Amino acid sequence: MIAIGIDTSLTGTGFAIKDSNIKENNGFTFKTIKTKPEDFTDDTDRLIHIRNEILKLIPQNVDKVFIEDVFVGHGPSAGASLRLALLAGCVRAGLRDAGIKFEIVQPTMVKKYITGKGNAHKDLIMMTVFKKFGIETTNNNEADAIVMADMAFEGYHPQKISKTTKKTKKEKKTDE
Repeated sequence: MIAIGIDTSLTGTGFAIKDSNIKENNGFTFKTIKTKPEDFTDDTDRLIHIRNEILKLIPQNVDKVFIEDVFVGHGPSAGASLRLALLAGCVRAGLRDAGIKFEIVQPTMVKKYITGKGNAHKDLIMMTVFKKFGIETTNNNEADAIVMADMAFEGYHPQKISKTTKKTKKEKKTDE
């Protein structure tokens, strides 16, 4: 069994593999794909670079891939959230084009899986990854990727979030 966790970030995308054939590090290999804006001509080049690095790291015989969903903020952080959402879309499209199936995992599910709390702080996640797996990560994106790789490996099924929509006046009239 080979499972992958990906936590996309423009500055440091976390990537982790859990492989049943690897004995050291509890079966995990992981890294951070770091980028700086000044190393690219524009955001698009940066997004494509991160996507391509992820695709290079995924083995042919991967069984499951989990990607953390994007939290989109508003206000002053809206621009950064938009670029992060663009990165997530670029990575998802790259995976799909490569024929790699993936599942989206909500950030609260990642936190709850590893700490028992859906609103756990990033430091607690990193500490719990160390306690549970003996792995010291250098950043929270790596830690999240490790958690998602474990979730996928252990057969966790991300719950689909059902969005309820308000019925239009026309739909309400037809129901009556």
